[in-house]
Amino acid sequence: MQSPSAKRQEFESAWPQILKVKSKGAPVRLVRGPNFFLGAHSKAGVVVHCPPPGKAGNPAIPEAPIYIELVVDADIVDLNRIPLPADTPIIDERFKEKK
Repeated sequence: MQSPSAKRQEFESAWPQILKVKSKGAPVRLVRGPNFFLGAHSKAGVVVHCPPPGKAGNPAIPEAPIYIELVVDADIVDLNRIPLPADTPIIDERFKEKK
């Protein structure tokens, strides 16, 4: 079993590499857990969304942007401890009502 601090350190060291997969101009969405893609027991993590070509909402754009969904728990994923890119739209949905 790993401690939360070890998991946090692993996430923080991987964060710069995770950002490299995001398309230029694509957003980072901040959400809270649980998350469908991470499973019911995960309170934090990263989901990389790679929509299929032509599904960007505009058929003239052949490739849909790759964006990141960051599941924030303030323990493993702590926004006070990681830099969010200045040139990236941040969509904060952590306090949005879940349906």
